[in-house]
Amino acid sequence: MTISREYKILGGLIIGALVLGWLLFYLTGNSSNTNQTKTLLVDRPSAYYKGNKDAKVTITEFADFQCPACRLAQPTVNKLLADYPNNIKFVFRHFPLPNHPLAQISAEAAEAAGAQGKFWEMHDLLYYRQIEWGDLSKNLTEAQAKDLFKTYAQSLSLDTTKFTNDLNNSAYKSLIDQDYNQGIASGVDATPKFFVNNKVIATPNYDDIKKAIDAALGK
Repeated sequence: MTISREYKILGGLIIGALVLGWLLFYLTGNSSNTNQTKTLLVDRPSAYYKGNKDAKVTITEFADFQCPACRLAQPTVNKLLADYPNNIKFVFRHFPLPNHPLAQISAEAAEAAGAQGKFWEMHDLLYYRQIEWGDLSKNLTEAQAKDLFKTYAQSLSLDTTKFTNDLNNSAYKSLIDQDYNQGIASGVDATPKFFVNNKVIATPNYDDIKKAIDAALGK
């Protein structure tokens, strides 16, 4: 018995529809599963912040001190803090990228300075002098970076013996790892990455962050 041309066409359409339906189910299913794996940000009580601690809006930045884009984002952060002096809390979280060999030790340097009350001063200095220590073309070793960071600590009037010991003993590695793992769990895949009240901002520019802040404030 031969199958008519019409039945062949109909059969082909049915098979095509089934294949298309399976593909759509697969893709949307994977997308749904990916979203489900992301978790809300979990506060780290010891994370450093600026602004109003009781503010309605919290901006969280995951950043890497060796990342040029993070350095370039600092004027945006400063402008937001100036424009919303009472309405936002800005929280810094570490996310040292694997392709930046000095990202981890620079994060530890910031925390070591923070232990002596100078986190934000070291934060600003690491970015301001990033080209000196963080330029990948210079291929600085970790030991060379530590020597530079010690001079930064001296310029901030820190106890350089304690500062150096903290770096050599990786005193804050677990804390930085905690931030990094939280970032991964929340979908961070690049730096800088900003969240406004746990909602990720697609592009790290002033206008987009401002829109999210204003929405959260009901403006």
